[in-house]
Amino acid sequence: MRIPRLLAILVLPLAILFTTAVGQDSTGTKEADPGMMARAKAIAQKRAEEKRLRQQMVSDSVVSGQNRVDDRGDWHGQGRDTGGAIILDRAGELRQIEDARGEEIVLLENNVKIIQDSMTTWCDWARHRRQQGLLELYGDVVMIDPERSLKADEVFYYENNRRSIARGNVILERDSVIMYCEQAQYDEVSDVATFDRNVIGRDLRRKIVITGDNGTYDTERQFARIPTDPILIQIDSLDQEEARVVGEYMEYDALNGLALARENVKITWHDVEGWGDELFFYPDSNLALLVGEPRILHIRDEVLGDSIWMYMREGTLDSAVVKGNAVAYTPSDSIETAPRSSLRGKRIVLTFTEGEISQMASYGQAVGIYHVFQDGVDQGSNQVSGDHVELNIEENNLQSVRVVGGTEGTFYPPHLAGKLRNERP
Repeated sequence: MRIPRLLAILVLPLAILFTTAVGQDSTGTKEADPGMMARAKAIAQKRAEEKRLRQQMVSDSVVSGQNRVDDRGDWHGQGRDTGGAIILDRAGELRQIEDARGEEIVLLENNVKIIQDSMTTWCDWARHRRQQGLLELYGDVVMIDPERSLKADEVFYYENNRRSIARGNVILERDSVIMYCEQAQYDEVSDVATFDRNVIGRDLRRKIVITGDNGTYDTERQFARIPTDPILIQIDSLDQEEARVVGEYMEYDALNGLALARENVKITWHDVEGWGDELFFYPDSNLALLVGEPRILHIRDEVLGDSIWMYMREGTLDSAVVKGNAVAYTPSDSIETAPRSSLRGKRIVLTFTEGEISQMASYGQAVGIYHVFQDGVDQGSNQVSGDHVELNIEENNLQSVRVVGGTEGTFYPPHLAGKLRNERP
């Protein structure tokens, strides 16, 4: 015996199946309304017909349910409209029972499939608490609609507000973003999921992984907030760690490709380390902005200021722009004990070639201190100032200096240059 495509209707609180028509008022003194009595009779007949259909479904399902192929995850609900009603497409067995409080419960077992408008749901077994409007789903639960999917060991689905509480190996997926955690709540109306315990988010397109203790995820905006112990990791094409960002709070905008970290932020990006109060990380553009007493360190190159932009190219630091109280340090010679030259100004631009600094240019009240070495021999130090100071470097050796506007300069032999060389360790 074949099972009909729509085997039965799991009744919602709003469905007419659970309305009642009463012929008398609470006092029992008024005569019944003939029209109301007719409606009550029609409802009773409808209930009887549905009971017959449910019994038929049980009979048919027992015979043929075991032979059905489990199409779990094979979504086909585009454009489907059930008027908000939850419809049972199949189950191996259906039973109606009452609990100790007299609440009617429908039990569904064996390869359960349910639909509601464009959403399709599968599970191993389910329990429908009609009076509460609660659908309890257990065992390899899969819920799919046109834009997202939810998977978990168990899901409690509240029909009236379309809110789901998922537990155990929870996976929420939309486009290229997948969120994992131990427990989650999902509000289908607001499209916001709340995650608890061991959150993991993956942006497959950018090969980014975000972890934390808890957080929220707006599936419509593809926007995640991780307020506790967040960590962001970006993986390169060889599946090696390319960048790591930590802080006390983090936001990730998958639509626009932006991560924001706040408070005690640290970024490790290839061979660059950076610290600050806030970090704006743009993985699509290979850009990062540090603000709030930022500092970056690249081998022996060091930069400080009010804000620092970093730009990576092919896995190496290509340039950095420092604004506000800008200071930059770079080795004066390849000898490790050689002091570092420094540059100060309102804005400093650093250019790197194959990962090594090749130019430092300071703009606005620029002051440069550079140390001269020839074949490893200390020749002394120079201090220059002007509107613009430019140091050109090759293989950690100063090649040329250019000063423009209001130029001043002082040369110090090695035995008098100690003060210039102890400005910063």
